[in-house]
Amino acid sequence: MHTMRALVACLLMVVPALAQSTQRQVLTVGEPAIVVTGVGRVRAAPDRAVVRVGASIEAPSAADAQQQVNRVLDETIRQLREELEIPSGRIQTISISVSAVYDRPQHPQQPRVVGYRAVNVISVELDDITLTGRVIDAAISAGANRLDGVSFELRDDQRHRAQALLSAARDARIKAETIAQAMGVQL
Repeated sequence: MHTMRALVACLLMVVPALAQSTQRQVLTVGEPAIVVTGVGRVRAAPDRAVVRVGASIEAPSAADAQQQVNRVLDETIRQLREELEIPSGRIQTISISVSAVYDRPQHPQQPRVVGYRAVNVISVELDDITLTGRVIDAAISAGANRLDGVSFELRDDQRHRAQALLSAARDARIKAETIAQAMGVQL
């Protein structure tokens, strides 16, 4: 289940009702106020998964490392497109890096470069979340050695966000009313 949380900070004045609803009210230091936070939660089953997989390869030269990692990712993408029929537009490269690998001498010497590490990570967006495991398996069989995570999402979360915000506002209002009543003041 996907939990959506919306925190809404509601400023509620502890002064007589300010009748001018069209003007924006600004709270200044010293003005009496009750400040509360409301929490709203909505649960919804996810209808989209995003899988982040890739490869990290070390080689003596930066070019070799990059070529090897490119071969792995090319094969991974080929398998995802051909075997799982994932459209190209649903597969994106999200990071590429090449960095030096240093030895770690035990004496106080300058570390020296002993090779290079190339990393390439792609994201695969799935509207059929039952394919998540098959995407991971295909990537691993193609040589991928990184699973940077899987996230489950909603394609359209507007309705759920609105429900959470309404719930948070109600929660904040109840808290403010309770505090105001205990203090003998009106909101």
